Amino acid sequence: MDKDDADCGPLIECTAGTLDDEVLQQLFVSTQQTNMELCMKYAVERILLELFDSAKTTAFEGHEEIIAKSGAWFPHIWVVRLLILSGMLIEKVADSLTAFRECVDPPSSSSHAVS
Repeated sequence: MDKDDADCGPLIECTAGTLDDEVLQQLFVSTQQTNMELCMKYAVERILLELFDSAKTTAFEGHEEIIAKSGAWFPHIWVVRLLILSGMLIEKVADSLTAFRECVDPPSSSSHAVS
C-alpha cells in the first residue's frame, strides 16, 4: 500500500464486505471516490436486493426513488451539485442587484469637475 502502483482495490472491497450495517458500508464506500466501480457495485447490489426482496417491496418503485437511493452511495456527487447550484444562485443574485442598482442610481453621463 505504500507504493504508488499498489492495488488497494481488493483490500477496500474486502473491508466493505465485512461491514454489516448498510449506513457504515455507504460511508466507507462513498469515501472511496476514486474507486467508482466499488461505489457502483454496492449501489446496484443493495438496491436490487431491496427491490427483489418480496418482504419489503410490494410494488415496483418509481425510478425517482431508485435514483435517490442510488445517490446515497455517491454523496460526493450531491455535494458538487449543491456547490454548482449555489454558485449559480449567487451569480444570479449579484446580476439582479447590479441591474437594480443601475435602475435606482444610473451612472451620470456628465463628468464632475474638480475645483
